[in-house]
Amino acid sequence: MEIHQLTPALSVSPQLSIADIEKVAKAGFKTIICNRPDLEGIDQPSSEQIQASCTAVGIDWQYLPVNPRDYTDQQALAFGQLLDQAKGPVLAYCRTGTRSTNLWALSQAGKNEVADIVSIAKNASYDLSKLAERIGALAAELAAK
Repeated sequence: MEIHQLTPALSVSPQLSIADIEKVAKAGFKTIICNRPDLEGIDQPSSEQIQASCTAVGIDWQYLPVNPRDYTDQQALAFGQLLDQAKGPVLAYCRTGTRSTNLWALSQAGKNEVADIVSIAKNASYDLSKLAERIGALAAELAAK
């Protein structure tokens, strides 16, 4: 199980297995957010299986599946709302952790400087340089509302 901390309240990881859930609980995580749609890969456990494992060990479960290259700014903002409401610390996962990191980064638009968001992700081994312009555009759009 590979976990990358973005903030004290949020870490991300690649696909979790059923066996990982108990380790996640022992590591102190209180909420898991799944950003990977069911049946995206043939080897992944279903969201229902992961949810049942979370329930068994007292971890809150949230399911916000998004397609890897086709997620909207609204989905990212919904991810941010889940984070705001979740018991922390939170572990979000997808196939590699990149999608969850991208959702977090976009959810931070207008809350943190773009360079800081990109730097935080880089320190956790995720390169968001290609997403920087989109984060900035979303920040500008939100500020205009």
